[in-house]
Amino acid sequence: MSGSDTAATIEIALAVERLAIMFSQYRPEAVRTFGVSSQQAIILAAIYDEPGCGVKRITERTGMFQPVVSRSLGSLVRLSLLERRRSSTDARATELHLTEAGRRAVNEIRDEWRGTLQKACASLSEEQAAALMPSLSLVLTVAQQLVNEA
Repeated sequence: MSGSDTAATIEIALAVERLAIMFSQYRPEAVRTFGVSSQQAIILAAIYDEPGCGVKRITERTGMFQPVVSRSLGSLVRLSLLERRRSSTDARATELHLTEAGRRAVNEIRDEWRGTLQKACASLSEEQAAALMPSLSLVLTVAQQLVNEA
């Protein structure tokens, strides 16, 4: 029997799937305030972390399909949260940059998201939190590999 079909790996996969579903359903108040979807908030955060990136890089970072990203970018431009600029090094390329309102949106969304998660984790003892971190790091590494392979 391979490691990929043991009862433990099946349970882990189901738990991670449940987490992904729960996180995708959570919409911070700040997301609603700025009138964006959770998906658009993720795109804004990717651009915040890598100003000047292009559509291809966003698809790599988020795991979203190119048409979805392109449609979302159009909406974000109309909301004045994002602007497209011609690349100074390649006239064929377009760079994506957040407006001041876009940066404010990402900061408010992240502050609310992190505060909510910190509050949720406050019930953990120091020992429980310390024991959880290596496993979370491993799950994040595996998740990043999945995104990279998509």
